[in-house]
Amino acid sequence: MRIGPRSNAKCASLTLSNGAQLMWVDTCKYLGVYFVRSRYFRCTFEDAKKKIFSSFNAVYSKIGRFASEEVVVNLLDTKCIAPMLYGIETCPVTSRHKHSLDFTVTRVFMKILCTKNNDIVLECRNFFGFLPVSQRIAIRTSRFLERFICSENLLCNVFKRRAICHKSEINLG
Repeated sequence: MRIGPRSNAKCASLTLSNGAQLMWVDTCKYLGVYFVRSRYFRCTFEDAKKKIFSSFNAVYSKIGRFASEEVVVNLLDTKCIAPMLYGIETCPVTSRHKHSLDFTVTRVFMKILCTKNNDIVLECRNFFGFLPVSQRIAIRTSRFLERFICSENLLCNVFKRRAICHKSEINLG
């Protein structure tokens, strides 16, 4: 996979010592985060959105009819949302990504509440104290940058000034 100005350039497959071909790909997974071939460093969250639906459906199929909405929302938060946000603080997240992830959570809430009304979903999310994904991303990123800035690691020191600027942008926004 290539990232940079020549990411679209066609490349020949690499031949390994055993004769097998190493093919070029458009995405790769590293430590649970999916990177995308692009001119700039980018991540994709399509797999995370699929996982939230599958993990929620697994939980909901077992307890959906028997548990209260509070219990289901708590399980959604701990068992489905947390894995979806894994590593997101290290990725460049656009507003389009945030809206897409928020919409995914809204669809799950619609299933829990048996409604298609977005206003009802927003009111219930507020009632349950369920923060929007965009705010959760901002909190996670701010905490990550705070730990990064306080680190004594020499590599972190190289990027410390940029991390401080990014953290102040998050806190202002």
